[in-house]
Amino acid sequence: MNIRMPIFSIRFLLLFTVLLSFSVPFIHAQGDADAAAGDMNGRRDTNGETTTLAFNNVTVERLIPFIVESTGKVVIPRQQVLNRRITILSDEPVSQMRAVDLVFLSLQQEGIAVIEGESVIFLLEIADIAEQDLPVIGPDESVLARTDLGTIAQKVYSLTYAEAPSLAEVFEDDDALPEYALLSVDESSNTVVLRGSIALLQQMEQLIAAIDRPRPSVLDIRTFSLKYAEASQVADNIRELYESGTQSAVRATQRSSGSRWAAASVANQIAAQQGGDAFTSENLRVTSNDQQNTVTVLAEKPILENIQKLIDDVWDLPVDEEDVVPRIYDLQHTDPVKVRDILIGLFGQPGARSGRNAGIGRLAGQFSFEPVAESGRLVVVSQTPDALEVIDEIIRGLDQPQSV
Repeated sequence: MNIRMPIFSIRFLLLFTVLLSFSVPFIHAQGDADAAAGDMNGRRDTNGETTTLAFNNVTVERLIPFIVESTGKVVIPRQQVLNRRITILSDEPVSQMRAVDLVFLSLQQEGIAVIEGESVIFLLEIADIAEQDLPVIGPDESVLARTDLGTIAQKVYSLTYAEAPSLAEVFEDDDALPEYALLSVDESSNTVVLRGSIALLQQMEQLIAAIDRPRPSVLDIRTFSLKYAEASQVADNIRELYESGTQSAVRATQRSSGSRWAAASVANQIAAQQGGDAFTSENLRVTSNDQQNTVTVLAEKPILENIQKLIDDVWDLPVDEEDVVPRIYDLQHTDPVKVRDILIGLFGQPGARSGRNAGIGRLAGQFSFEPVAESGRLVVVSQTPDALEVIDEIIRGLDQPQSV
């Protein structure tokens, strides 16, 4: 009985025989630690096999059996590309997967587009890729780790800070894209879609990573004049709040428990955690002028606006009557009027901004002094209870018996 084989099968066997005898890669069965089991594109598992590339002026038609064997996929070529020739040689074995990627890259350089799907590989003129459906790579999938640099696909890039039309202009200027590539922009979603080789898509991803960054904010400078608060303390609060973030504010509270300044910082931090405008700045610069009781801040405009709000609503407020703490000192050896004058020289008077009554230091303007000469008493009113400890120490040193 005569068995007749299909003409296509006979031609395929003849083609495969010729390919084996004419510069077919010698397939090594030895394991290759660099060869991966399978591939992200669904290629056949080659079990680490290696091959030595020896394609010397070989037609695309003769490459097809090698591609089929290496990938396990159906290859559908266009008639126009079958007689195109490539040369790719290597003197050392490479993994089967790497060999296929190099063949695809060589085809792409010769103007042949390789479009690889899950089970089918199309080979066509690179100028005709607009007629073919291409694999789509989403915005959340990176192409930087891919090795099939010669295959053609289209990728969507989602931008966060940069504007898609502006980014497109970077590529359109000076003919940065090859003729076969296509770049499109969707302004509504601020995305860019690029059609090209995986190598080109990798370049775009790296460029976007370098360009799509937060823009440096415009810095501004502002001087805040304070009526009731102490300039140096407000400056410290600003640094703790905007230089070091929440943890610094919490530490400030632990260091200054009971201080209304630290409490204000924590209150603002809570507001920030609930969606407020508080944030840190690397550009922050703060200086205070105790003589004029002013604070000058260099920072981004949103930070300056937030500082102004804190000064107006929390920090620079008159002391409540409940917070005013009086203390009466019975002087045994000194004149209360003279002690008052000494204390005013040291700490000044509330509301004094300059001159001899302005005082110096952190506690300047925080006390009011009233002597009662006939009874030898001195009444001191402080805006904060802790500050009276300083007055205690000074009066203890002044109210001593005079020795001859």
